[in-house]
Amino acid sequence: MWFDLEPVPISFTEISPFRFENFAVLDAPPKRVFEILAKGEGMTEWLQDFVSFTWFGAPGGLASEREVRLKMLRVKERFIAWDEGKRLTFHVYAITLPLVSAFIEDFTLEPMGEGQTRFAWRAHYRPTLAARLVHPLVRGVFGALFESSIRRLTRYVKEHPTREAT
Repeated sequence: MWFDLEPVPISFTEISPFRFENFAVLDAPPKRVFEILAKGEGMTEWLQDFVSFTWFGAPGGLASEREVRLKMLRVKERFIAWDEGKRLTFHVYAITLPLVSAFIEDFTLEPMGEGQTRFAWRAHYRPTLAARLVHPLVRGVFGALFESSIRRLTRYVKEHPTREAT
C-alpha cells in the first residue's frame, strides 16, 4: 500500500523540522560523483538497505521519477534539482510505510583540490503524527543507515574513481 506525501518544494530544505546531515570528502571530481549518484551506479555496494530501482519514463534529469526498493520499504521519488556536478535533489512523493509526511534528499557537491569532492548528503523530513511516538527510535535507525551508507559511498568512490567499461 502506498501513502502519499506532501509535495514540498526545494525550499523545504531550509525549513524542515528534522534532518540528517552527513559529509565526506570523496576521492573523485564532482562530475564523477554526480554520475555515480544520478545513475545509481554501485548502489548495491554503497547504499545501505538498497535492493533495486526502476525509472519511470526517460531516466535522469529534472522532474524524472523512479521507484526505489529498500529492504524495509519502497519510495517513489521525483527529482527537483539536477545541476550536473553540483546538486542532485529529489522529494519522495509516495512511501509504503507511513513514517513521514514530507521528505527531501539533497546531495551537494563542491570541488576540492586534486580531483576531490566535498559531498554533503542531507535528508529533510517531517514525521507523521503516528511516527512521532517512535521518532527517537526510528531516527536512530535511519541515522545509522545514512552514516553507514556515506562511509560505504566514500569507499566505493575511492575504488571506482572512473567509470568502469561496460
